[in-house]
Amino acid sequence: MQLISRNWFLTLLLALLAMGMGCGLGGGQEQTIKTDQPAAIEMAKTILQGYADGKPVESEVMRFDQIIEDAKEEDAEKAAILERGLREIEGMMKKPAGIPKKAKEILAELEGG
Repeated sequence: MQLISRNWFLTLLLALLAMGMGCGLGGGQEQTIKTDQPAAIEMAKTILQGYADGKPVESEVMRFDQIIEDAKEEDAEKAAILERGLREIEGMMKKPAGIPKKAKEILAELEGG
């Protein structure tokens, strides 16, 4: 009986020590970690390049509004090009044969050429 009590006591002691070390009792500092998420315009270019290469329009179309809003914070002129171009692509979804050409046009416009 004494052996069980002693093992139980040591286990409890070790558990409390482990909890004390892992629960931030040492006064650790909070850190902000930045991720390298692609900027909205770059994300749009990637999507458009896929369309230019023949990739079909899929569920990413649901993110167009957010991409446009985020792009407005980066570059209003390019955001306007994106807004117009992405709306045109949305309108072409029933007849997608022209989407690769349209995507190339939008990409060229975004590059300034």
